[in-house]
Amino acid sequence: IVASVREAEPEAPVVVHYEDQALNDWQSVFQLTSGALPSPSVPTYMDGSIGNVYVLASGASFYERCFAPGSIDLAFCATAMHWLTD
Repeated sequence: IVASVREAEPEAPVVVHYEDQALNDWQSVFQLTSGALPSPSVPTYMDGSIGNVYVLASGASFYERCFAPGSIDLAFCATAMHWLTD
């Protein structure tokens, strides 16, 4: 997703925000995004190959507000569907 945004807007800053419950293990996320763990051979924001990308994390519940109103242009969630009930 970051590479696609970069193709369309080469100079635009990109914020990648990870969100999960505060008690979950965040170590692997921080190690991967800081470059302490090896990443795939494809250039990625995680190894610094794609610049002007800022990584944030919040330990908030899925049901809590994690962002300021009007601060998101694109959102993607890969695992939230199993938490939705009605």
